[in-house]
Amino acid sequence: MERVAAAPSLVKRTFEGLQKRIELGGGRLFLQDDSGEAGRYACSFQPPATAEEIQSLLDSTGLDMPGSYLELLQLTNGCSLFDHELYGGASCLIAADQAEHLYETYQEPGYLMIAVVFDDRIVMDCEKYARGEEDYMLVGTSTTPAKELTSLGSDFETWFSRFVVSNGAKFWTWRSAGAMLGLK
Repeated sequence: MERVAAAPSLVKRTFEGLQKRIELGGGRLFLQDDSGEAGRYACSFQPPATAEEIQSLLDSTGLDMPGSYLELLQLTNGCSLFDHELYGGASCLIAADQAEHLYETYQEPGYLMIAVVFDDRIVMDCEKYARGEEDYMLVGTSTTPAKELTSLGSDFETWFSRFVVSNGAKFWTWRSAGAMLGLK
């Protein structure tokens, strides 16, 4: 019987797709922002996290974390995404050691900050994940207490895919087309 290789995960396909778009653009992405302006953007990736760095994060926090998040750390141990060539940017996925440090600093048991998108922090509720709930991704400002973070209604790989497909936009702030048309 012939074995069929497992399809790459959504995280890996999303990551590789972004890298391919950057390669096709000669190291840059040409994007249109939500105000209609077009510009050149860059992404920079850190080398993959080592097994020791990932194990340190798991051991020091004691959290149960999604495999999709750990998989992304194995592809890039932090990165800066969608930086405008003139104005820069403020969207980054946090490296394992930084996530570990922030967990110890914020001391919000069960909540792991994994990204910053301009003034929003993106957080995983690892306790919800451990209970098998799929909507464990949360968002809030740097001053929002963990218990008051807003649900993004998704798991990690869905959030990551949507973030990349929306070219770094805060898609979670978009109103649905039905709501804009007064249908909801």
